[in-house]
Formats: sequence, structure tokens, C-alpha cells
Amino acid sequence: MGAWSRSRRTPGTPRSPARIWSAPVSAIWSRSASDLPSRAWRSWTRRVGGEFDLTFIDADKVNTPGYFAWSLEHSHPGSLIVADNSIRGGDLVDPDSSDPAAAELRGFHETLAAEARVSATTIQTVGVKGYDGFTIVLVEGT
Repeated sequence: MGAWSRSRRTPGTPRSPARIWSAPVSAIWSRSASDLPSRAWRSWTRRVGGEFDLTFIDADKVNTPGYFAWSLEHSHPGSLIVADNSIRGGDLVDPDSSDPAAAELRGFHETLAAEARVSATTIQTVGVKGYDGFTIVLVEGT
């Protein structure tokens, strides 16, 4: 999972386009869900401070709901959260699928549908690896 920020603004300060694109980008990487909160948050607050503008989730799929919950808590209105591989070759919509990742991703989508602070869409992709997709989440409230 990675998280990036394009600005060093303090929460509640308006953004100007010049300020956004001239600000440094910071990235945080974590190998697992268990060390993400401590590693990412310590690194983030030490280097930049504030909340994430963009979080990209591309990790073990059974933990996507947990990664999303953590990302949402460290976002602000206007942040984007992108979860990759969120269709699972169609297993997402197959209730009889034995894929544990598909079951967790169904729960992730149900969480998104019930979460009043976000709007989301899932986009199917087709390529050499078959078909899958990604979910884009816009944080609208905190």
C-alpha cells in the first residue's frame, strides 16, 4: 500500500493550483497491514505532517477493507483512495466463489455503499492478465 501527498497544507487551508503542483510529493510504503499504521504514520508526520491526499491500495486483497479503513481515517475531504484489483476476474459478483479475497472485496464494496463520508466507483479493466479493475473513492466528509 502506498500513500502520497502533493501539498504541505494545514487542514482547512485553501489550495491554489500553483501551490499544489509546486509542493513536494512524499511516498510511504508498507509490506503488511500490521506494520502500516506505525511505520507510515510515524514516517509521514516526521517528514510532512497532515493527512493523505492520495492513497493507493495494491496489497493482499483479504486486508483491503482494513487498509481502506486506515486510509479513510487519515484522509480529508477531497482525498482520493484507489484500491487496485478490486473485481477479481468476476469473482466479486459470484456469491459461490471460493476465493477468500473476493469475499473480502465484496465486504469492501458493501462498506463503501454504506459509508456516508465517501462516493466511489469501480471500473473494470481488460488486458493481458485477464480482467479485473480498480475502485476510486472520493472522500467527501470526515
